[in-house]
Amino acid sequence: MRRITAVAASALACTVLVTAAPSASAAASPKATCTAVMGPTKTVKASALAQYLKPSSTKIQPTSFGIQTKSQGINKNRTDFTLHVTIYSVGKGTTHEHGVKRGSHTVNDIWGPTFSKLKTLPKGKNRVSINGWFDLSSKAYSIKCPTAVSFAF
Repeated sequence: MRRITAVAASALACTVLVTAAPSASAAASPKATCTAVMGPTKTVKASALAQYLKPSSTKIQPTSFGIQTKSQGINKNRTDFTLHVTIYSVGKGTTHEHGVKRGSHTVNDIWGPTFSKLKTLPKGKNRVSINGWFDLSSKAYSIKCPTAVSFAF
């Protein structure tokens, strides 16, 4: 009888722990990708997405950016570019921004800065945008990576 009571007590404790766990699930926004063409066979693509928590069915909390750059036909160790990534929310304006400074990453890199403050935003009314400049060491002209915007999330 004592064994059954002990098993029942531990099962009840597990049930309490499971029901007390937070109900927020994680998700990621659609990607926004811009492309800089440096020549007929030389391109660089920069992509960004927002990673967020869904604490309810109508709200999200962005937690970090996921940023990736890929190159074709150029030196993989180049660091002469800048990027600007932003989350825009209808009614709230710019909510999170991240600037990638020249020399901080290579053109074939993946990184994801996290946000220090989590802001609650309405679900379905937010977009990620990315833009930047490549080939900043050139004596001629730098190449613009035109602004790209994701679908709403």
